[in-house]
Amino acid sequence: MKDFLKVDKIDTRKLWLAKVKYFNAEEQVGEKLPLGVSQPYVFLYEIDGKYINLFNPLEEVFTCQYNNSQFLDEAGNDIGFWVMPVSGEPVNGPYYVMDSRSSRTYIFDEDEIDMDYLKYHILNSDNFFIDRFDIINSLPLLERVKFKYILTMIDDSNKRRRFDSYLKSKEKGVQYKRV
Repeated sequence: MKDFLKVDKIDTRKLWLAKVKYFNAEEQVGEKLPLGVSQPYVFLYEIDGKYINLFNPLEEVFTCQYNNSQFLDEAGNDIGFWVMPVSGEPVNGPYYVMDSRSSRTYIFDEDEIDMDYLKYHILNSDNFFIDRFDIINSLPLLERVKFKYILTMIDDSNKRRRFDSYLKSKEKGVQYKRV
């Protein structure tokens, strides 16, 4: 795994928490995850109007941002939020949906953090971060310290397998089956 450009400090006002979801380009809609599939997250960093995954900077993924406007059905029931495209081209496959607020406003108290601090935050988060398994493996930790994360790695591996299975089911002719 390659760290994001080996920067010393990360500006938290340019750091965004994003959900990884599936985008159906034909219908122009982001789909909800089925029951049994955990919501994966990533951190994105804004560089010149583009948003990149800090732990996979070469991957280009269609990115949207929540704008806090809700969709309601005819009965007035909440059925989702409106999102605005901010980066990349809409194609069938995974896409990122960023929160409408930067991480500085609700996650981090500091204006700048270093990469190790961000990794520590991800390692100890209750959320499922899609890159956490790779982060754990990349850290130069003592084996006894890495052992602390074994249950997290097993849990994340199972969540990632279910998410990947869901993505594969979106290919033409394949049906997702909850196990």
